[in-house]
Amino acid sequence: MSKYDSVWETHDFVIKKLTENEDKYNHLLGNISIYVDMYKEGSLPKKKMSSVISDGRKICKSLRSLYDKHLLTIREIRELIEDEDIPEERVPTAEVVDELEESTRNLMTTISQSEELFNFIEEDLRNG
Repeated sequence: MSKYDSVWETHDFVIKKLTENEDKYNHLLGNISIYVDMYKEGSLPKKKMSSVISDGRKICKSLRSLYDKHLLTIREIRELIEDEDIPEERVPTAEVVDELEESTRNLMTTISQSEELFNFIEEDLRNG
């Protein structure tokens, strides 16, 4: 297997795992206010709410790890471009790679903000 094939297989694998975890993340984040409201109304036990927060943290941790791996594959792709070691039909422009890296870093920032939200909710659970 060529270095090119290896890098792209890794990239494709990471993208697949990111998509799966981002779906879980989006579902959780889309429903977090509902969970909080249910908890405040008393229809969601504290233990279940803590479990939701724990699941959110696990998803964020997985996403952070996958985003780090994605940034690594982006760097490897950039090196292949610089070495001109990519088949012509798969040559991404440097601009696209730069945009991909920037998007990934922005998503990492969003994950950090979500972790802060989970911390805030957890603190509220402790005090509530």
